[in-house]
Amino acid sequence: MKILSIFSLAFCFCISLMIPTEHSYSAPAINHYEVNAEAAFIGEDVALPAQLMLPEQSELANRVQVFDVKKGQVVQTTENNEFFQKNVHQWLSGITGLAPEVSPDLKAKYIVRVPVKPAATLQVGTTKLSVIEVFLFYYEDKEPMLLIFDETKKPYIFNIHNDVKPFIQYLTIPD
Repeated sequence: MKILSIFSLAFCFCISLMIPTEHSYSAPAINHYEVNAEAAFIGEDVALPAQLMLPEQSELANRVQVFDVKKGQVVQTTENNEFFQKNVHQWLSGITGLAPEVSPDLKAKYIVRVPVKPAATLQVGTTKLSVIEVFLFYYEDKEPMLLIFDETKKPYIFNIHNDVKPFIQYLTIPD
């Protein structure tokens, strides 16, 4: 059974409640990272773990969650705070274009779900996204990626060039 259907239903509900706010980020219209938005679509063969997909009313909906890919489970849930929000907004403001990858690989060490409070607007070329949460794919051997969904559940993948190790260390993820 594919996790995508559970994921799609949960995300559809979360996305339908989005409210744009004053946070807005804009990427340059032309650069070597930008690709056609259609190329960033993940497709039916790749899905996020169901544990990371939460309905908006869930008591965990505003919490930061860490999914350990190797263990196949959420290993930490933490209160969302100013530190997390500051980092997310830095990542969003540093986005220069879509990642050339068609999908993030699941060779990441962690996938960290961070709700964005208040929601932010991200402009990349002609694509405008209202961001209510981001999924950070943390790799030990390559640059991290952000996965963001639009209102129609269409995923967009972005490389970020920020050092996320202090962010990961702040989480104090159990072994």
